[in-house]
Amino acid sequence: MVTSVVLFNRVLRLHDHPALATAIRRSERVVPLFVVDPTIVGGPFGSPNRLAFLRETLTDLRRALQARGGDLVLRAGDPAEVAVAVAVAVGATTIHHSADTEIGRAHV
Repeated sequence: MVTSVVLFNRVLRLHDHPALATAIRRSERVVPLFVVDPTIVGGPFGSPNRLAFLRETLTDLRRALQARGGDLVLRAGDPAEVAVAVAVAVGATTIHHSADTEIGRAHV
């Protein structure tokens, strides 16, 4: 069985999600993943309002995935390291993610 991890970052929705669409086309099993990066949430971009919005958005994303028979894996740490660790743990051969068009700018 071909398994892929989809690392959600700035695009926290199911519709019109290029990385998710590619993973679904190329894999039999898709593991959705969001990694809370402590350097971002603990920094100047981690305001209470922004973090509340992130929690609400992740809750909505999880519900949407559960409605389709899936779930969202949530972890904390360095997104690249965690994504690789999750991929190894689930036997994934690929990790898909959306391109970040705001290079050099911290975000949540």
